[in-house]
Amino acid sequence: MMTATQFFTNCWQDYCQLTPQAKRIYEKLLAQHETPVNDHIALRTFNFPGIELDKLESLFKNMGFQLIDSYQFPERHLRAKALILNSEQPKVFISELDINQLTTRNQLVILNQLNKARPIADKADFLYSGRPWELISHYDFMHLAQESEYAAWLMVMGFHANHFTVSLNHLHNYSDWESFLPLIESLEIPLNLDGGKIKGSKSVCLEQASTLADELEVNFIDGTYKIKTCFYEFAKRYPNSDGELYQGFVTQNANLIFNSTNQKTSE
Repeated sequence: MMTATQFFTNCWQDYCQLTPQAKRIYEKLLAQHETPVNDHIALRTFNFPGIELDKLESLFKNMGFQLIDSYQFPERHLRAKALILNSEQPKVFISELDINQLTTRNQLVILNQLNKARPIADKADFLYSGRPWELISHYDFMHLAQESEYAAWLMVMGFHANHFTVSLNHLHNYSDWESFLPLIESLEIPLNLDGGKIKGSKSVCLEQASTLADELEVNFIDGTYKIKTCFYEFAKRYPNSDGELYQGFVTQNANLIFNSTNQKTSE
């Protein structure tokens, strides 16, 4: 059985191929004598048999993870769960889109491909294996994006971690936003400015920021277009009322972070 360490190592290698900016940032931190620690990864899926949220949760529970909390994003037709193994491993945030909440046309676009998808094994390695269904047209992609950027992204990208996260709590010389964000900006990598550079606050025990996703040229049947891939997130956690470092997530923050993969996001 795959261990959590093996999973995150393989997932990181896959993610870096789609997110060159992440490797640049990681190496920049290493050059500053910092050792980046990953706070969490995020995965996306549909409420479809075999790939539904509860199924993905079970794969991580088989590796020893436990549920932290569940979250709802009704305006995006999403629900999510966060899981943790121990303080040495990143947390996992998994979200799921309810296909039934979309328009009939977009439901059919998605289900037409998912119903023909190749079988997915009961192993966690499919979570960084890409798209197990056929590529939709760019026309359908854009039509989906008008209703749900999340659905459009997932239909083209498939299964990859859409972000890894640098923990500011584990940095020494860049543990505050005032020193850390200028370091990122010096690399000329655009940040997600929706809701401001920093989402959240000390009062909710979590502050987050993120880049805008990298881009990849995709050869659709109706042309070649650049599509957003994955991004890099940064998080700073604060103690909760019990004096323990908060390990959960904040829906208002996450709502803004989701926008990092939108085709059109504030810069």
